[in-house]
Amino acid sequence: MSRPRRVPATGLLLLLLCIFSRLCAHEMPMLNLTTKDGLPSNTIYEIYRDSKGYLWVATDKGVARYNGLRFEVFTTYDGLADNEVFFFQEDKKGRLWFASFNGEMCYYKNDTFHNPANTPLLKLPSRSSFVQNIIPMPDSSVMLSFQGKNKFVHVQHHKCQEIDLGYSELANTFLNVTPLADSGLEFVFTDWLIDLSKQGKITKKPRGQTKIISRLFGQNATYFYNDTSIFTSTGHPVGRFSPHFLTTNRLLRIYAAENNLLLATDKSLIINDSIEILKGNKISTITQDIRGNYWVGSTNSGIYVLKHNFLRTRQFTGVYDGAALYSVKRGKHIFFATSSDVYDLADGKVRCIPGYPMHNKKENASTRDAVFYIDTSYRFLNFNNYELVVCEHIDAPQPKFVQNIGPSYGPKAIVPFNTELYIRGITSIYKVVTDSQQNGHVKAETIARSKNLERIFCLAKAPDNHIWYSTIENMYRLENDQSITLPQFSNYEFKYFNFFGDCLLGRTNHNQLVLGRNLLAKATFDTITAQNCIWDQFYRLDARHVLISTNNYYRLLTFNTTDTAAKYDLSVIEDPFIPSQAESILADSANCYFFKDGSITSFDFESIYSQPLPPELFFRHLKTNGNTYIIDSALSIPYNEANAISISFATLSFSAKKITFQYSISGQNELSWIDIVGDINLANIDYGQYVIKVRAKSYSSEYTRPIKFKLTILRPFWAEWWFAALISLSLVIAVAAVIRYRIKILLRQKEKKHKTEVRFMKSEYRALNALMNPHFIFNTLNNVQDLINKNDRLAANEYLRIFADLVRQNMHNISKELITLQKELDLVKNYLLLEKLRFEDKLNYSIDVAPNVDLSEIMIPPLLLQPIVENSIKHGILHLTTSDGFIAIRVFEKGNTIYLEVKDNGVGMGHKPANSFSHESLGMDNIKGRLKQLSVIQNKQYSLAISEERDQSGTLQWTVITISLSEG
Repeated sequence: MSRPRRVPATGLLLLLLCIFSRLCAHEMPMLNLTTKDGLPSNTIYEIYRDSKGYLWVATDKGVARYNGLRFEVFTTYDGLADNEVFFFQEDKKGRLWFASFNGEMCYYKNDTFHNPANTPLLKLPSRSSFVQNIIPMPDSSVMLSFQGKNKFVHVQHHKCQEIDLGYSELANTFLNVTPLADSGLEFVFTDWLIDLSKQGKITKKPRGQTKIISRLFGQNATYFYNDTSIFTSTGHPVGRFSPHFLTTNRLLRIYAAENNLLLATDKSLIINDSIEILKGNKISTITQDIRGNYWVGSTNSGIYVLKHNFLRTRQFTGVYDGAALYSVKRGKHIFFATSSDVYDLADGKVRCIPGYPMHNKKENASTRDAVFYIDTSYRFLNFNNYELVVCEHIDAPQPKFVQNIGPSYGPKAIVPFNTELYIRGITSIYKVVTDSQQNGHVKAETIARSKNLERIFCLAKAPDNHIWYSTIENMYRLENDQSITLPQFSNYEFKYFNFFGDCLLGRTNHNQLVLGRNLLAKATFDTITAQNCIWDQFYRLDARHVLISTNNYYRLLTFNTTDTAAKYDLSVIEDPFIPSQAESILADSANCYFFKDGSITSFDFESIYSQPLPPELFFRHLKTNGNTYIIDSALSIPYNEANAISISFATLSFSAKKITFQYSISGQNELSWIDIVGDINLANIDYGQYVIKVRAKSYSSEYTRPIKFKLTILRPFWAEWWFAALISLSLVIAVAAVIRYRIKILLRQKEKKHKTEVRFMKSEYRALNALMNPHFIFNTLNNVQDLINKNDRLAANEYLRIFADLVRQNMHNISKELITLQKELDLVKNYLLLEKLRFEDKLNYSIDVAPNVDLSEIMIPPLLLQPIVENSIKHGILHLTTSDGFIAIRVFEKGNTIYLEVKDNGVGMGHKPANSFSHESLGMDNIKGRLKQLSVIQNKQYSLAISEERDQSGTLQWTVITISLSEG
């Protein structure tokens, strides 16, 4: 690789150049960022682009992270292990490692600095010198080496292993480390290879390859070089050195990209072996941002930024004094003038043209109002209020300026019209003429004045080959030195306008930008959407593009040629390399030149026309009152943390500088975008799923495609199905408990009432039982009396004996609430014996008990059957006219029911004897009452049924009374 040679100038040539021109080295437009722009220091060790696109800057006073808009500075206060950091390296896990001066290990991930204080893994067993190499390994581990020691630290998974290879004499010749097939490691030195097996065995062997002097790294690339060549880690050649380059330069960084090779040295930056810039700077680092711009760091003057296509740009710095008031391209020359000098840029050199009248350099009113023009024959004209300066051949080595004193023109602009020149004055229009009688002296003649002496704002040559000019009242066309009003412009007051093809582009007194078409027929006008700027001058670039200067950014107006497309496009130029608010702008067939602050910067049209890429966005983290979450494509947080949410996102924009942001959240109208500045803050969000979207735009771009992630607010426990089920179950249990309690209360009340009723019923029942005894006795005594009256003393005695047994049985039975059915049948049997004695053959009876009925197990109230039998005799058998009365008593069981059946063949239920109020006696009424009371008291079913059995002719055969007893 050879260096560009510079030929020294002779003393005479140098003297002439100092007098007549400015020396111009090959320079490029670049930005210089220093502490004034937010850097922590102007001593830059390294600039590194991480996987997200951030630029990290290592300095002696902390590190800075740059997103294209601002620097964010970090120091030990934020978690750095040391404020002096030499370089960075990102591993395959996304950890950004820092090479610090104090040798402590530190990396950055997920917005957190990990150091030995908060991450025990990084605490080394012994203190070492500063980190010299950070090498990411294919298995996502990291190898670190230290200055002056053959000691390494291998960080793998959650372990940190210290490796000491020995051979301290090789420490400063380390180049690289690579994994071996058997899981071992191979350490590469300039002349040796050292293999470390998995078992810890160390083997040293000669390298036996091309000699390597050193290794340089940067931006994920490694370059090796010797005294003649540069090549990659795979051996691919990159470039060559001249024989003595390394003896006169200290090589600090190598960077190869886009067919460009950049060498950073301790003296300058060398590009492609032919261009040397930034002389006197110690260049320490080189990288590119995501837009391809080159970032160059120095240890004495901060950061320099070169445009990605820097070879197509050119800058001449400090080549003129004052402000450029006029510029024009004529042939291979670019002429430009200030209020005091005229300059010529040709063949890469800027020459201050000698001989310009010295008194014209005075800063006074006349020079400030001067206007300039250089025609195609290189005639130079400079008009001011009272003077006219003319030079016939300004391109000559020693041009001759002629100065005339003339009337005050009040010149504002010169407009070429065919072969003539017109001057716009304050209220008049002048034409430049050459007086042949005055040895070719140039002068200006008045050819027209504005109507009512109105101020003339602008003058231009129109497509109809006439001069048009505007005043505060109207637009006029100059025809035969007469001003003709153009009525189609009655609604527009143009302060400045110009013609581009058949279109008129102008700005009004109200700062409206107006585009007019079809001007000579039925004119149409488009008022371009208002923007936050003040429109200034228009500069034609080519047939379709016009550059418009404003008070903030340049705008590019593009005329569309297709019928279906919009008539024009208006975009903002946000290129930070283009000088803003230039003093003068000039365009030739391929380049655009910007004059500002003594410098000239040229860009090709592609740089002007290319639109910057939109900003890049990505989410960083989500914060709640209690936690911080790293945002991925989806994130879930508890409901109790959703009352205050802050969502942070990051922006990368290395083209545009003013970014606006909007966000939306699902559940709202998708078109409802909300403007934000800073983080997204959400409060009191209900549980459920939401899609959070963010988009951004710059002055020159539309909104980006939104970035988004799904946010899930987890259901609180009270909204889970099991909690709802639990609540429902609890409500059911509570309602059931209330109902049960209520029922219990009612049951208690009912039981209390029932006990009262039972006590009452028992009392009543006892009363009924008590009624049965006198009734029976009364009937029996009547029967004894009847026997005595018949003088049947023997029968009466037998009757009294049986009656005595019967009374004794009855007295015993009625003292109890329940007796066995056997005792009741014994009582009934004795009763029937008494009645048999009374009625003799008129009464017969039978008692039949089914075999499966155990009379001793069946409990019934006393005197249950006896009144029925008595009723059958008294109201049925007694009224028979024959002597074949019969009563059949039968006890049987069906299912769980016991049946007591009493049948008689008496007169039946329909017979009503005289002086008898009913067939049913008082005893039957008592029986029914007793059965009813017993059903309530004993919770059993007692029922009484009365029926009749008749033969086929309808004659009554039997009257049947049945008592059934069953469990309740």
